Parts: sequence; C-alpha cells; structure tokens
Amino acid sequence: MSRRSGERGMAAMTLLVLAVAGIYLAFRGWVTVHTVLAPPTLSSESGLGNPAALVDEARRRDLALAGVGTPDRNPFSAVRARSRTVVSHPAPPPAPVLPVLRMILYDQLSPEVQISVGEDLSGRLKLGQTFRGWTVVSISARSCVVRKDDETVTLSPRR
Repeated sequence: MSRRSGERGMAAMTLLVLAVAGIYLAFRGWVTVHTVLAPPTLSSESGLGNPAALVDEARRRDLALAGVGTPDRNPFSAVRARSRTVVSHPAPPPAPVLPVLRMILYDQLSPEVQISVGEDLSGRLKLGQTFRGWTVVSISARSCVVRKDDETVTLSPRR
C-alpha cells in the first residue's frame, strides 16, 4: 500500500512542478508582450525624456568626434613595423614543357598518337599533325618522335 501512496505523491509533485513552470512561463510571456507593445517612458527628471534634448546631445557628440580628425592609416589594415625595400630579381626563363605520350594506336595503314603538353590533351594525331607547336615526325609500335623548333624528342608510353 505504501508503494501506491509514494507513486501518487510523486505524480502530485510532478504536476505541481509543471504547473509552477507553466505559470512562470506565462508570466514571462505576458511581461515581454506588454513591454514590446507599451515600452516604458523615460523619466523627465534626468532630462532625457525630452526628444529635443536627446538630439542636441547627439549633435554635440558628433561635433566632438568630428574635431578629432581622420587617422593617418587605415585602422583595418595590418600595422607594419617598418618599411622594407623589395629587391626583385629577374625571373629565370620558364623551363620548356615537354610533351608526354598518352596513347599509341599503331597499325601499318594509319598510326595515331595522343600527347599532352602541360594540362592540355590533344586529340588523335597522325604523322605531320601539330599540337601546341609539337609536330609528329614518326610513329612506331613502342614510341613516337615529335619536333618543335630545333628540339626533337622521342616519347615512350609510361609503364
């Protein structure tokens, strides 16, 4: 029997806590709504209740700030401790980009290759065709010879 009375006591206590929490939240909601719909007015004793006095105070502050002047540097940029002289050296000439053999389609009638120069990939090239200045000179079953200006390169597929 005591177990039932203990359970009833716990249920009553739970309901009481929920009721108090509900009343508290309802009161907070009412205060919030009342404050938003009818904000409290400023007391006239401090002189802040007068809108003209507020405007005059704001104008005096603006004039005081305007007299300070503008800063010599941008406040949002990083501060440099001292200036440094930058010495520029001439850049070395770029290394020539050599082509890479990507594919060989070899037969006796019309062999074709595919090469890449840097990030650019050619289509299928036959003898005498050019891609990025590199001309296909010869194609064999295991390699390809390409020429650009005075430079001749033999390309083999990667393994």
